[in-house]
Amino acid sequence: MADEVLRRRIGAATVMTRLADVVITRVVRAWVESRTEDTEGWLAAIRDPQIGRALAAIHRRPGEPWSVESLADVARMSRSIFSERFAAVVGVPPARCLARWRMHVASGWLRDDRVTVAEAAVRLGYDSEAAFSRAFKRFSGVPPSALRRQGRDEGARVARAADR
Repeated sequence: MADEVLRRRIGAATVMTRLADVVITRVVRAWVESRTEDTEGWLAAIRDPQIGRALAAIHRRPGEPWSVESLADVARMSRSIFSERFAAVVGVPPARCLARWRMHVASGWLRDDRVTVAEAAVRLGYDSEAAFSRAFKRFSGVPPSALRRQGRDEGARVARAADR
């Protein structure tokens, strides 16, 4: 990296960016691999190839109609062993993990992306807006419409501040 800075050759910025990506990736990898005392949670889950595969599927496709059985298939495990191991490694059962992730994703959509409650419900595979709203309120303590309003109000406040 120092050589790239000193020589100032064509493409140096691109080379520096790629080298920085490699350095950061290797630092994060070393940190994750050295955390052997983390026997529960997402770090433990990503170190477990089978549970990590299921967790990645949940994160990539939160609106998929996941069941314990379909997640066990992704992990290439029997349903009972998968369910037991997932809860032991992640710290919560698969269904609870899925619900938490869906509500986390929905929170971002509602607050930042200004997605409607109905659209969030459809994207996350809920049968109705009401079912999604109940699940969201159970998770966060507030209805999804309140979070959406909060995001809109925050956006208006930032716009007013920018006009000054």
